[in-house]
Amino acid sequence: MDLNIGDLLYRSKGIVQHVGVFLGGNKVLHNSPDCNTAIVSLEKFSADKPIKVVRRSIKEPEFFKQRIDYALTIEKTYNPFSYNCEQLATYVVEGNSQSKQIVGTVIGSAIGLIVDRVFNLKSPVLSMAAGGIAGCAVINKQRQYDSKVHV
Repeated sequence: MDLNIGDLLYRSKGIVQHVGVFLGGNKVLHNSPDCNTAIVSLEKFSADKPIKVVRRSIKEPEFFKQRIDYALTIEKTYNPFSYNCEQLATYVVEGNSQSKQIVGTVIGSAIGLIVDRVFNLKSPVLSMAAGGIAGCAVINKQRQYDSKVHV
């Protein structure tokens, strides 16, 4: 298996991609509703699904380690909007917490609401939900993966 410490790992959960950080030695740091922030085996993270890899190089290993330690010690529970797996992974690897999937969902929802208003569909919640799903799907479809591994 060709994985490097700090690589971002993506596994499908329907239209959403679950994200973790490869720590080496068959270990993945991730955040989920089941266990909050935790280190699990690569096999457990994969859940019998292929893993798509986005290569990252760790330029400042001391900060990478500090961010992992911090993420494991803070008492923060999983939240799909403010503390999800992608936000944890980008914080640990890049130093900033972001989720492109959330951004795509919000933009898609806004577009759905605009479409609902323009065409007088009178179903704003349904239009926003459909737009949000489409926005998240577009973000995940556009992401460039460097490789795929099967565990």
